[in-house]
Amino acid sequence: MQFGRLVKVSLATHRVIDAPSKAGYARYAFPAVTRRTRAEYLDEIAVYLGGIAAETEVFNSFGSGAAGPETADLNAVTRLATILESGLGMGHTLTVEDCRPERLEQLRDSNPELRQRIHDVVEREFERAKSIVQRQRAALDQLVEQLMRAKELSGDEVADIVQRHRTSWVSLPKMPGRVGMR
Repeated sequence: MQFGRLVKVSLATHRVIDAPSKAGYARYAFPAVTRRTRAEYLDEIAVYLGGIAAETEVFNSFGSGAAGPETADLNAVTRLATILESGLGMGHTLTVEDCRPERLEQLRDSNPELRQRIHDVVEREFERAKSIVQRQRAALDQLVEQLMRAKELSGDEVADIVQRHRTSWVSLPKMPGRVGMR
């Protein structure tokens, strides 16, 4: 999965009651992009869903900060999935629609089939994010421990922790049959 370069992750150093989405964040640096593929949009959606996937893995639920303000993760993925499915011709049809936020909201409200396709995209990427979190649970636990102490980690520190906990995936080739041997 490709999605920019992680610059840092940060936790709030104080309790945030009225703005739960401000409890922490990840900052990425992105190259100048002139065009993007469907796969790149799907990767972005999966990254946004990573925090929710981690909360679900650890606590069996996620907090209200995921959907509160306009910039919250679930709002962002809903917008991205709507653009993907209706605004760019990368969805069910090659037809494109106006991508202004109010127009996208109107499309979701008036088109149940589109709303279902958006749901399906978000659900698939959420399952993908959860799968990644489950495979990388040891790295997640160490990241949490280090963030609780330091309150901020650089992208390089995060990459180092993830790399140390990377699990190898080996695919064994099928053994050839014993054709002609008795």
